[in-house]
Amino acid sequence: MKPVSKVLIRTGEHYLFSRKRAPGRKKDRHLEMLGGKLEKNEDPLDALIRETREEEASGLLADFLERERPGYEEVRVDLNVMDEPQYIFRIEMDPALADQLKADPEESHGLEKVKAALFDSDYEMKYLRDQFTRKTVAILRAMGRVI
Repeated sequence: MKPVSKVLIRTGEHYLFSRKRAPGRKKDRHLEMLGGKLEKNEDPLDALIRETREEEASGLLADFLERERPGYEEVRVDLNVMDEPQYIFRIEMDPALADQLKADPEESHGLEKVKAALFDSDYEMKYLRDQFTRKTVAILRAMGRVI
């Protein structure tokens, strides 16, 4: 499996996720971080910008990433076929700007906010686990989250 670049977006009192569109697949309607696979010899930030241009229709998220040039943490996840690095970018975005983001309907059922108080609580995350894609759960665990 190819390495991926994903973005964890904090916006005020919430985190923002995409509600995955994958008709007929188990991950359909599950939450995931925006982003995707790196192409050969692609920089993790460039891949994230390219992927967010595909997944977020307004272009505001990609523009934000291009302007802010955030750093990333590299994690490895424990899924049988996934031994490639996963590049995770953490950003804070003004809630007013985040409210202008629009999911591409071919990629997502929409963008969804999760209360930070729930997401930041290991206890509460156990109850949210079934809302996330399998890969997102693995990435969050690799980041040290209890989920």
